[in-house]
Amino acid sequence: MWNLKCFGTKVSFSVGSFLLMMLVAVSLVCCGGGGGGGGGVSSSPGPAAATPGTSSSGSLPAADYAGSVDDFDDWLTAQPVNDEDHPYVVNLTGLTTVNQINQIRYTLYDHYDDNDENNPPRKYVDLSQTVLPSGISDLGSAFSHCMNLVKAPVFPNGVQNVSNCFSHCINLKEPPDIPSTVTVIDHCFENCFALERAPQLPSGVTDLLSCFSGCHSLTQVPNIPNGVTDMRSCFQACSELVTVPQIPASVQHLDGCFSGCAKLQNVTILTSHCVVLDPGCNTGWTNCFSYCTVLQSVTVPTAATKTEMLASDCEISDANKIHVAN
Repeated sequence: MWNLKCFGTKVSFSVGSFLLMMLVAVSLVCCGGGGGGGGGVSSSPGPAAATPGTSSSGSLPAADYAGSVDDFDDWLTAQPVNDEDHPYVVNLTGLTTVNQINQIRYTLYDHYDDNDENNPPRKYVDLSQTVLPSGISDLGSAFSHCMNLVKAPVFPNGVQNVSNCFSHCINLKEPPDIPSTVTVIDHCFENCFALERAPQLPSGVTDLLSCFSGCHSLTQVPNIPNGVTDMRSCFQACSELVTVPQIPASVQHLDGCFSGCAKLQNVTILTSHCVVLDPGCNTGWTNCFSYCTVLQSVTVPTAATKTEMLASDCEISDANKIHVAN
């Protein structure tokens, strides 16, 4: 019998007991037990389906699928229905052609049934780890109506046209960075209801027609590049916008630009004159501020601009809300 003190307490045990404890300890270490993951091979089977967006690295989420676009549809078909807050992270590799981008779009279409609202077999997807192929200049309508797309893919440099690219992607939350080579961007994010943040706009853009129209959740918008001329319906129905960057002097068309921006409070406009472009409008200001119910002030460059706005259909009837810059 041995007698030892452990934390001030006298403990007695036999040699046989001591050897038994040593054997148990060795057994736990070899088997990886005792609360520390050992190096043994687990005998339990792997999961039957992916758990969307899980990661052990703490940086980028783990890709639930990494592979060819040719096998993407079969993989997605095998996955259970998820939701927009837990999209499947997909890294499509080996993309080289526009046809493969079309293939991605049609696969997304196949997994969002918009006709069955009671039991929709919807599979939401995060493509932020997918890099689109270089050498492509036209991505017009590339992902239009992909209503289960939550995060956009990475755009290559050299893209010029993104017109309608994500229009009606109603669950898109994270846009791509727009390459500096882009010059055509009208309607790009139209009716992206879930979009909260707009990407930076390239300096070569001139037409923002309906670019963010219907983005009900949008709260942050970038600076408008000098050189933009058309902002018709650009922020129409962006009901969460409180403020916007100043409108550059190059802008000539503001018809419906802020219509339905129910929380918009202040706007600074540097352009001195708007002209009619749309034959359905009476002036270049038509409905610019309709339903801007809490609008407090609009700052314009000249008294002539103020007079022009009050004489137009801009939907500001109170002259005290229009201020001429000093």
